[in-house]
Amino acid sequence: MIPLADPASYYEEDFHRHEFFVESDHICTIEFDDIEDERGGVWCEVTVYWHLDDNPEPVIAYERANLQNRTAGGIKSIKAKLEKDGYLADWEKGFDTAIFRTITEYRGASSSQGEWLEWRDSTPDDNPYLLKPFIARSGVSLVYAPMGSNKSMFVVKLGMGVATGDGVFGMEPLEKGPVLYVDFEDTPEPHRFRLTAFARSQGMEPDDLKGLIYHVRVTRSLKDARRKLRKLVRDLGIMLVIIDSIGLARASDVSGSEATIKLFKMFSALGTAVLAVDHMTKEDNKRVWKGQMDPREATPIGSQFTQSSARLGWFMNLLPDSTGQHKKFNLYNTKNNHGPTHAPIGMTLDLTSDDNDQIHLAEFKLMGMEFFVPKVGRDGSGLTKEMEMLRSHFKQGRDTNGEITALTSTAIAKLSSVNANTVRGTLRDTDLWEQVSGSKEYMLTTDGLEIAVNMWGDDV
Repeated sequence: MIPLADPASYYEEDFHRHEFFVESDHICTIEFDDIEDERGGVWCEVTVYWHLDDNPEPVIAYERANLQNRTAGGIKSIKAKLEKDGYLADWEKGFDTAIFRTITEYRGASSSQGEWLEWRDSTPDDNPYLLKPFIARSGVSLVYAPMGSNKSMFVVKLGMGVATGDGVFGMEPLEKGPVLYVDFEDTPEPHRFRLTAFARSQGMEPDDLKGLIYHVRVTRSLKDARRKLRKLVRDLGIMLVIIDSIGLARASDVSGSEATIKLFKMFSALGTAVLAVDHMTKEDNKRVWKGQMDPREATPIGSQFTQSSARLGWFMNLLPDSTGQHKKFNLYNTKNNHGPTHAPIGMTLDLTSDDNDQIHLAEFKLMGMEFFVPKVGRDGSGLTKEMEMLRSHFKQGRDTNGEITALTSTAIAKLSSVNANTVRGTLRDTDLWEQVSGSKEYMLTTDGLEIAVNMWGDDV
């Protein structure tokens, strides 16, 4: 019988591998995956490979078992199968050795040895940011916004700043290095176009993009992909992992606190900084710029543990006067575990598309202070004159045939109670209206209509 003793052991947080050798020949491998405390024991998925030539043959594949109960259930049946089909190895001793090492390592690694805390001021080496003020050096940084807010483009821009070392908005990363984009929502192509659009806007060449961002498409949950991702982080020297998005990475009830806690533990096990994208409702986004909700109360959809488990949180508040080609945001730092929250920031995104409606040029610009957004009441109070004219025209169109009809400047002045001369000057100098050919009437442009729908919808 072939002896199995003193394996070469490899440990990750929830994955342990034990490789057995006879002299210099690799005989077999025992793997324990997805290790966790459950139902009063240490449960995991057991896989055993017997090595023949260069092609390891699985004898046991992903059988669930409690390592602390060796006389019943999974472990007993696995041992019986190995004795029957296991190529005359001493599985009893080898298996018991692997189990003992795994339980000892797993229990011992659940906490550090501890140390006395002493007086110490911070130094530049203690910088808590990988890319200030958006990405923490460790743990999870969170960017969330409603659907259609270009949050995926924003995190690609941040990732590009880390990968190139150029940073964003004048802030350089603490370290530069490749970025791993873990995509639960889309194929690689849209990200190629986005990355190219940013690079083209910055005057970069095609070769400048090589080795910057590595894209992985995941169609199941993070739990199923975590071992492959950890290997990529190690092998490629990944500096930052981008998760898009948390909801699909969780692959379970978004309001479930247990699933969210487990997800963040898996983020931690990736072994590098994580930037995660999450969703929020359009209703909450609108309540913020209407002044009906404090930005700090706007949180992602689902469990409160998403917000509380992150080190940094950034809310992208899409503003009502955004259009398809020109977006405006207020960025709110809703959480910062390493210091005071950052002041609100105004930001724009300008997009140009090609004939295939794919993004050709893209440029984020930081505007410094947050944009002022009028608090829109049902009576229109607090609106600028231009917005009051827009609201009145939009309301009049909806009050007739359900379509936005063309109106003369005199009619718009009468509806909005804005001076007629001001109306005429505004109509000439804005992109929100265009004159109807051969007429004195003005019609809302696509941008004007989009802004009106975003601001008021049917609520006029």
